[in-house]
Amino acid sequence: MTQVPPIPELPAFLARMHLRAAEVSEASDVYAAGMRLWEEAGRAVEEGKLAGDLCALWGALTDWVELKPDEADRAQAAMRQTAQDWLNLDQADRCAVEGYLDHWLHDVCGYERPSTDAGDGALYSQGLPLTPTLTDEGGRAYQARC
Repeated sequence: MTQVPPIPELPAFLARMHLRAAEVSEASDVYAAGMRLWEEAGRAVEEGKLAGDLCALWGALTDWVELKPDEADRAQAAMRQTAQDWLNLDQADRCAVEGYLDHWLHDVCGYERPSTDAGDGALYSQGLPLTPTLTDEGGRAYQARC
């Protein structure tokens, strides 16, 4: 098995994401806290793929609340679980972060998985575009905000 290097980039960004995730996990208004996390990730998108993936993830989760209000309770529960999973994650373990992103972006939010022909299959290290497959109640596909 190939040893994957730890995540050295963006330590300040990771610290901010940790604080925002803690807010989401404890918030009475989960949606508002999720929006703040999405905004924080969005401000860092140009700094790296990890920020872009987290922005896409939280954009999809907050869009879920906005576009499917009848599923708001379920979407907010997913937001709280996403935040709790991030807080429990060893953010220095690139493989753990990849697994987190794989689960939440693809299994939960419905983004298509990138082709494994592009290399080692790592999400945020490849810079591959992610394509949302969720649709709103009118059957229209929606784009993540990032």
